[in-house]
Amino acid sequence: TYPVPDISTKGSPSPIPATKDNIAAAKDFIDSLSADGGTNIHGALVKGLELAHNTPSDVLPLLIFLTDGEPTVGITDLDDIIRAVHQLNHK
Repeated sequence: TYPVPDISTKGSPSPIPATKDNIAAAKDFIDSLSADGGTNIHGALVKGLELAHNTPSDVLPLLIFLTDGEPTVGITDLDDIIRAVHQLNHK
């Protein structure tokens, strides 16, 4: 199972079974994403870690982060982002 959240607008807030059809749909979803607006890396990582920390015990909490650029929205200092993610990941 896997959640594929596009933090900015759409996605699944909970795990979805990794069936052949769902994997194909996820690939299509990822292919349909386009870069527009700002890049909120901190917000995306915080949301991703929240999802990972709240997965059922039989689901591997794995976060894969993809971005098209530097942080431009929200917390933009990379050291602050790294520090915040480290703290959240060790709760």
